[in-house]
Amino acid sequence: MLGLAGGSFELDHFEGRSTPAWRDLCKSTSSIKIFHSGSECNALISVADLVLRYIDTFQWGTVTGKSLVETFTSRLPTFENRVYYHNLGARTEDLKYSAPDLPFDMETTPFFKHPIYFLVWNPQAPRDVVKPSFEWSPVYDRVMERAFIEDGSVKFLRFDRDVIFWDPQTDFLVPWSDVDLDHVKMLEEMGHELPQILLKEKLGVKKE
Repeated sequence: MLGLAGGSFELDHFEGRSTPAWRDLCKSTSSIKIFHSGSECNALISVADLVLRYIDTFQWGTVTGKSLVETFTSRLPTFENRVYYHNLGARTEDLKYSAPDLPFDMETTPFFKHPIYFLVWNPQAPRDVVKPSFEWSPVYDRVMERAFIEDGSVKFLRFDRDVIFWDPQTDFLVPWSDVDLDHVKMLEEMGHELPQILLKEKLGVKKE
């Protein structure tokens, strides 16, 4: 891990128990940025996901480092000699270093990339049923576009935890409906300092 000192890491949001590798990375001089919804609002993270999806689609036969690289480069020759394979679990000590060894979560909040656009969305229908439609909506697209331009990130607001780490000076709350706006105002009445409220009209989307 010492070789990572001074590096720059842009990571999709993750959670998990603390590992020696993570603690050493946090102590290093590396720049660590964790993006909520990184695959949708960060180009580098999105490319990584696309590469994995491409390999998952076209890989066949025995899986080796060489076959994984060739699955990608054989169809996209412009990436020849630009894509490499590195086995993170090649040695037992590597696996041990990256395995959880303490009974508490990794502390990731100091590395969250702001501004964060918090989508305040509490549908009356079951969320898992209507979420795909919401993610195809103009509001969702505009928020992702704005986060991409401002090098920020996007997440659905969780009332039970997000008030702890949001930044009132840089972040935004994006309420979907009047009911969601009332929930936001309730937080203010509780004494929380709120980020700026960004209504749909400000995103160029007509109010329902």
